Amino acid sequence: MPAVTVPARSTGNLAPIAQHQRLVLLRQLVDHDDVPLQVRVAVALFLRYATHSR
Repeated sequence: MPAVTVPARSTGNLAPIAQHQRLVLLRQLVDHDDVPLQVRVAVALFLRYATHSR
């Protein structure tokens, strides 16, 4: 199988999401019935485990 190269993407904001902002995003996510359940679960897991405040 050939090697795959994924280009790096830099962001201007390196600060983690604050706990309050994370909870606001989760509440908004629960209210969006038009978003497929699988996407909502993936975003909820991301907000729970992939982001953290110091």
